[in-house]
Amino acid sequence: VRDLFARGADVIKIASHFSRDEGKAAVDEAHALGLKVTCDCETFYIQWAVEAGVDMIEHPLPRSDETIRLMAEKGTEADPTVYVYTYFFGRFGGGYFGSTSRRFHFGDSLNVDVMRRMKAAGIKMGVGTDLIVDWFRSLPHPYINELKYFTQVGYSIPEALVAATRTSAELLDMEDKLGTLQPGKLADVLVVNGRPDESLDDLAKVDLVIRDGWIVVEGGRVVVPRHQPTDAPPIWR
Repeated sequence: VRDLFARGADVIKIASHFSRDEGKAAVDEAHALGLKVTCDCETFYIQWAVEAGVDMIEHPLPRSDETIRLMAEKGTEADPTVYVYTYFFGRFGGGYFGSTSRRFHFGDSLNVDVMRRMKAAGIKMGVGTDLIVDWFRSLPHPYINELKYFTQVGYSIPEALVAATRTSAELLDMEDKLGTLQPGKLADVLVVNGRPDESLDDLAKVDLVIRDGWIVVEGGRVVVPRHQPTDAPPIWR
């Protein structure tokens, strides 16, 4: 943790497999340095991570009611990325990299049920995809499908959009810069030709994208911003 902090990291991510002492040491050191800790871990390692005080669980879902209760009690946040596992199941014949038991009790209906229990417990959840290798080529559909899982577990469409924007910015500790349209925040704006508050599929109808104040998509086409040269040294005389 100290080494990564010295290299400029602004968040620490731990993953299976670690001992209880290792997890606690990582969390304590990161928090002392002012860094949040997220964990990509499996089965009982999720419980250990929550007990150690991690700020967020990414991807794997807590399988026990006890772990879900503890997450709610301690304010542990979550980025469930449920749809990526649907992608796995479709690409690898129903298993997870050839193993049906790698993460125990694994499947679409079970995963959605866990997410539903997390919402019922009041766990704060943001929206992500965890797409690997070249799966980003399927965007925006995996992201939209992730939002649809949120609506399956009880979010309204507007609430799912808030989870994708304001809540996700809060999970990143960037709510002062991102997540809502307010004076003083970064001009990161997506404009779609439709009503995404009524139909999530309309999110695919991208018309305009402003990234950090620059127009990068206009009329649905990628735009290359005008080159802004920096000052060059004066010629030698």
